[in-house]
Amino acid sequence: MNKNVFKKVFLAALACMMAFMLASCGSSSKEETYIAVTEPTYPPFESTNDDGKLVGFDIDLIKAIAKDQGFKVKMKTMSFDSLVPAVEAGNADLIIAGFNETPDRDKHVQFSDPYYDAGQYYMVMKNSAINSESDFTSSTKVAVQMGTTTDDYVKELQKEGKIGEVKELNEYSTCVLMLENGDVDAVAGDMPVLDEYMNKKADTYKLAGEISTAADEDSLMKIAVGKDNDELLDKINAGLKDVMKDGTYDKLCKKWGITGLDHE
Repeated sequence: MNKNVFKKVFLAALACMMAFMLASCGSSSKEETYIAVTEPTYPPFESTNDDGKLVGFDIDLIKAIAKDQGFKVKMKTMSFDSLVPAVEAGNADLIIAGFNETPDRDKHVQFSDPYYDAGQYYMVMKNSAINSESDFTSSTKVAVQMGTTTDDYVKELQKEGKIGEVKELNEYSTCVLMLENGDVDAVAGDMPVLDEYMNKKADTYKLAGEISTAADEDSLMKIAVGKDNDELLDKINAGLKDVMKDGTYDKLCKKWGITGLDHE
């Protein structure tokens, strides 16, 4: 083989090797895409706009964290009570859905540092005689999203005989619809979410006080990941710290009209 032929063969082999290495690098970067699940009827944290696009504070926040940490995130929606099973089964990597940490959830997933503090309140129709939990009777019907910490709070009141019936529904928007239709007397939920509905229809709803059984520490919203996914948890906590420090977090709070968590 003469030198020119050898040189051509060598360069062709080198080109093939480089192409293979680039392809390998490309496939490696694709592995850094995590699947995030949420339930899209919880504005301003997660909802769908008129174009059917998933939007909200939580959506923007996890994308900001992903950008800071150099990974990608793919959003998927499902019912609220399916979120933990999806991560536990390996069908999703993380949950960001106005999610609170509880002893029961700790058995199945692990939680990030908190990113929001949401109080637990009631919302009623504007013309309702109910102004606080003290106005409830044994015949009062309260709607709540199934599987939430708020669900636990109101069921505790039901056991005490302070609420007649708890309507557990998959979607928060259905809870509000039942309130408008007169099927329930109140809706229980996080303050920012209730605010979102009341701001849109100021003459339709009103606030009716706090939920007495709600624990302060349970109102902290966190991101959940699999029990064995410490690597992703570390990335999320590091990214959350960075976006809080560089002003991104505050900008998102302003964008979505919420009061953010106090942070340095």
